[in-house]
Amino acid sequence: MAIYLWIKQDFLVDNTESFLFYDIIFLIKGEMLMDKVKEIWDKLISIELNCPYCGKSFQFKATEWNTKRKCPQCKKGFKVQLSLPAMGLLFFVGLMICISFYQFMLTFKLDFFIELILILLFVNLYSITMYRLMAKIFKKEQVFRITMLKDKTK
Repeated sequence: MAIYLWIKQDFLVDNTESFLFYDIIFLIKGEMLMDKVKEIWDKLISIELNCPYCGKSFQFKATEWNTKRKCPQCKKGFKVQLSLPAMGLLFFVGLMICISFYQFMLTFKLDFFIELILILLFVNLYSITMYRLMAKIFKKEQVFRITMLKDKTK
């Protein structure tokens, strides 16, 4: 809908079909690029975990921490959280790396908003990388705490 309004507004302002055609091509290529970026991002933040009830593996997105989920196989509920030692490691190592990254960025004299965007991007990439790295180095059970939810239908 937003794309349609953008194209329609451009068409009404310029009143030429050539500008409209190039805008449509640009938007389609931009949307295809964003779809590819989203696909790559979804693969980056997906972690394979096992259901505490049936043991079947499922894909879990790192952005869904502390939310209630249901197993795709057995349909029983659980909650996935980051364990306390993993949280501490993530925080302290991240704090040191983030401070170093910020000091490195200060040498470039960038605009405040560009610095903010770069820091947010860096923090997101760092946390996703650390989740995956901790899951490979340690046992997943040590990194992620999966809590079974009580069945309220009984």
